Amino acid sequence: MKNEEALRQKIRNKEMEYMKSENTEILHKYAKEIGLCLVLILLFCIFSLINPERFLSVNNFKTMMKQLPELGLLTMAIMVVILTGGNNLSNVATAILSGIISALVMQKLNSDGEGGALCIVAGLVIGLLAALLCGALNGLFAAIIGVAAMLATLASSTFFEGISMTIT
Repeated sequence: MKNEEALRQKIRNKEMEYMKSENTEILHKYAKEIGLCLVLILLFCIFSLINPERFLSVNNFKTMMKQLPELGLLTMAIMVVILTGGNNLSNVATAILSGIISALVMQKLNSDGEGGALCIVAGLVIGLLAALLCGALNGLFAAIIGVAAMLATLASSTFFEGISMTIT
């Protein structure tokens, strides 16, 4: 009876040691991510204490929910480039240019007020094609011509911004 209890206690101790070592390993592996989450929580608490009427308001959360999808999409676009070992400095300029082109197409197609869903779909498709063309231009310079990706995308960013400013 005592031997069984001692054996069970020994097994529990081994399991606890294993769990502690596994937890420590996970903590070390994801230390940066955990640190960033803690910083985010800390900032949330600080802003909540400094100005709770504005920061914790429904209007503030609505505003954040309206603004964050665009940033999320741009972040995913940048993530793909970074994961493949590249560098693209023209993501924002490309998004701006394609958004302007989409809006202009929608406006032209709906000038009589009867465009409906077709003008929205056409605007989105043409905007996506514009972004695809911008990416193809970057790829042409970086991959085919051999210009350094950072230099090519910096130049194309300036070019896309200039086009955006010209057409607006």
